[in-house]
Amino acid sequence: MEQRLWAMIFMLLMTTLATSYALAAQRDAAAASAQIALTLKDAVLLSVRNNLELQDAYLQNLVSKVDLWVAEGRFVPRGSVAARLTTGDNQPVDASRDKPSELRLRPTLEWKLPTGADLTFSWATNGRRSDGTSESTSSLEAVMTQPLLRGAGIDINQIPVDVARNEYANDLLDLRQTVSAKITDVVFAYRQLKLERGRLEIAKTALERARRLVETNRRLIEAGRMAATELIQAEADVAAQEVNLAERDNALDAARLRLLGLLNLRAGTQISPADAIEITEVSPDYQRWLRTALSMRPDYQRALLSRQNRRLNRKLAENDSKWRLDLTASTRVDSRAERWLYPVPDAPYGRRWEVGLELVVPLFDRTLKQQRVRATVAEQQADNRVESLRQSIERDLTDKLRSLHVRRRQVDLARRSLSLAQEQLQIEQSKLELGRSTNFELVKLQNDLVRAENAELRAIIDYLNLLTELDQSLGTTFATWGLTITNLTPVWEPGS
Repeated sequence: MEQRLWAMIFMLLMTTLATSYALAAQRDAAAASAQIALTLKDAVLLSVRNNLELQDAYLQNLVSKVDLWVAEGRFVPRGSVAARLTTGDNQPVDASRDKPSELRLRPTLEWKLPTGADLTFSWATNGRRSDGTSESTSSLEAVMTQPLLRGAGIDINQIPVDVARNEYANDLLDLRQTVSAKITDVVFAYRQLKLERGRLEIAKTALERARRLVETNRRLIEAGRMAATELIQAEADVAAQEVNLAERDNALDAARLRLLGLLNLRAGTQISPADAIEITEVSPDYQRWLRTALSMRPDYQRALLSRQNRRLNRKLAENDSKWRLDLTASTRVDSRAERWLYPVPDAPYGRRWEVGLELVVPLFDRTLKQQRVRATVAEQQADNRVESLRQSIERDLTDKLRSLHVRRRQVDLARRSLSLAQEQLQIEQSKLELGRSTNFELVKLQNDLVRAENAELRAIIDYLNLLTELDQSLGTTFATWGLTITNLTPVWEPGS
């Protein structure tokens, strides 16, 4: 009886597991077979949100924000508090027992002023209690050092902050360029998927035409109006179109996987491009394009920021070559009190202050000249980089202007060629019905029509991709898709 009970339980468990696996497999199959209609706008938004490379770039921007926050705190006071409390038990052999306690407290505040001055405030207090007696001592000190030559002035001391801000702006531009490049990749991949889907539909239509030609041949052969050997040509074309269909289906799946990788979606996701292929007319204006590119392209703006930082670094190198002449001032007050843990002893027993000048003249230091030369050369190289990039932008826009005209003309010619191929095929089909044509001519024209359809589709995609490349060349990718860099980067507050 007990064995039968265990056998029933085992069978119930196995049935439950089998049912669960079957349901899970059905859900996975349903998910894999479901087609998700995806517009190009949706693909772009998914890429900037899901792409792992962009996620890393966003996180790196968070580090840049913290670095800027630290650099902008150059003139914010910094302080520390050091404290030490000790107690003990002292019992000499020939003396009374003593339990001394001691507290040492030393707050310190350091402050760098925009003029280059360094201020230091410190307060050292020491309280001691031993054998019924209490005593505390205190020293309050303030020290100031104000440069008069090297390191003097608001402009010089503001340079590290300005450099840090330029570097952060440069990081943002680098992030924007990275995101723009990734968006361009996604747009190209989406259109490639659209192209392969169109080619697949063309291949299906071509296979249907080839099969209809076989049926027409059989009907003509039965009517005695065509030799039976003519059928071989038509059947061979059907086989060729079936091979082409399989190739197009494989290419479509490869394009789908490529886009899924850019969107960081699972490989089993079935997506279908929902946007229609439409021509966007553009009015070429070279001068307007050039002004837009010089003001919007991230790489050109980065070159300008780099040149500005090189100039700031040259100013620092020139300032470092000056003599060091500092105005120094300090004051100190020492006091004591006969109380334990008294925060402000009220019996000063010593005061002092001093004011002076300190001069340091560098002798035989060749590194100072080296730093100036390096900074000057770096600035000149930055100037050359800006000019070289400007000329590259001018050449790129000139090439885009020419290519845009050629690609648009290719679309018109491809459409005209397609229209003529359709007319030729219709005429030849009518001639075949009358027995005035051959399969060889009809199969040739059918293949010509397939090539014309693919050529038109390829020409339109190439034209649209050129417009996307033009966005990249102008630096207007973000504007085209309605994105802003601040909406993509993580928010960080000093208190977080």
